[in-house]
Amino acid sequence: MKTLEAPCEVSLVPKQRDRNSAESESLILRTIFRIHYFRCAELRETWFLRELVQCVIDALVMRFFRSFKFKVAISTLFSALLVDLAIANSSLDIKKYQVRLEVNFVNKSIAGSTTIKFNSSNKNAAEFPLSGLLIESVFLNGKSVLFEATAKNIKIELPKLKRASLNDLTINYRSTSTPGLVWSEKYVYTNFEPCTWMICSPDPALRAQFELELKVPNEMKSVASGTLKSTSAVGNKIRKETWFEPSKFSSYLYGFAVGLFTIESESVRSTTLEYLSATDTSNELKRKFSDTKRVISFFETKSGVPLTFKKYTQIIVNEDEAQEKHAFSILGKRFIDPILQDPTEDWIIVHELAHQWWGNMITCKSWDHFWLNEGIVVFMTAAYKQNRWGQAAYDREMELALQRYQRAIDAKFDVPLTYAGDYPSLGIKRAITYSKGALFLDTLRKEVGEKAFWGGVKKYTQENKFKSVVSQDFQKAMEIAAGKSLSEIFRKWVY
Repeated sequence: MKTLEAPCEVSLVPKQRDRNSAESESLILRTIFRIHYFRCAELRETWFLRELVQCVIDALVMRFFRSFKFKVAISTLFSALLVDLAIANSSLDIKKYQVRLEVNFVNKSIAGSTTIKFNSSNKNAAEFPLSGLLIESVFLNGKSVLFEATAKNIKIELPKLKRASLNDLTINYRSTSTPGLVWSEKYVYTNFEPCTWMICSPDPALRAQFELELKVPNEMKSVASGTLKSTSAVGNKIRKETWFEPSKFSSYLYGFAVGLFTIESESVRSTTLEYLSATDTSNELKRKFSDTKRVISFFETKSGVPLTFKKYTQIIVNEDEAQEKHAFSILGKRFIDPILQDPTEDWIIVHELAHQWWGNMITCKSWDHFWLNEGIVVFMTAAYKQNRWGQAAYDREMELALQRYQRAIDAKFDVPLTYAGDYPSLGIKRAITYSKGALFLDTLRKEVGEKAFWGGVKKYTQENKFKSVVSQDFQKAMEIAAGKSLSEIFRKWVY
């Protein structure tokens, strides 16, 4: 990423705050909104403007404004614009990830490659995060290129490329210690961080196609993002599977699992629902997932978007997991087992399934807007429980959200949902993005009424499917459905 050659200095003389202060702040806010919604192509491609804008923000915040809330508002309103500018100037235009891996259960290792297909650019280097991967070689369009790999990243030199050309960047690697894989004697699965087992950009705004070629033991079942396209024998008790997802998703949603699983399945229209576990019996699987069809029907109705996968798989593991992936979910046994005694303890199934719409199909453009993934899903889980188990179940979920949000309040860290700074702990971050996000939607529902609220949810989902979004996209859909401005309630909670 380019930086300014000289230090940036913007001199703004602090003005005495008087009766005109509110008018001045209002003018600046209106100007920021106009810049934010402009977002023309020239702005996206101008790295100098991005640097200058950041300097202006710093000067305004540090030298002019005294109000903490106003400082937060200024920074938040600029955040989406800066995200767009940063993406345009620091990332390759990635079209597809093509991953080839051999899974070795004997020494719990992987070996393979990632080929990144990208459009040509004027960048002279590409950089990706690393964790636990040993890089062996790098090729661009079949020719070896120079690279520098550390424990944290890999930087690859790029020669001048032909304009409007599609290029293949192939990185070969192996690993026996990547934190991106969770191993047991019976299975292995990928965790939340994809860039620890494949080479990729972790930016949620960058969506790309995904192809995975897996070499696995014959006796083991495999699951991966996308659709299984082919299977073939490649050696002694080893088979090769090729999975492909033509729609574009964020890299953190891609993954796989391989293991010795008990398997049960059923169908809803043209989609196969598959249930896997390394420890449960067939009967236990059927009981635990007996409401899956009902959950899908509820979310399809509320979103106005059908579940279009050929297969959706839920995998129970011994670890404490609650993790959505594209086309499958990984569920911790400790979290799902209570459903056998109390069928209302279904939150983990409902929560991770809801992510197939909100979080996966629609993804936040930057982590500043992560509440659009998690806050919405916490609320939708409560809404499903209200429909399935009654008002008391909904009220209980909202009460739990309030208790968790209270932790942030007690820690004096009640920040807006789009807060872009650091959090003191993961628990406080979740109190905001998960719990405060759900409580905001409950408040918004009461503000606009049932018809407008669910109309806004449907409009937001239908118009933004397979896109990366910011909070303004959600606000726009809700305002159209409500037929009025919601700027005040969004300012109070979101910005």
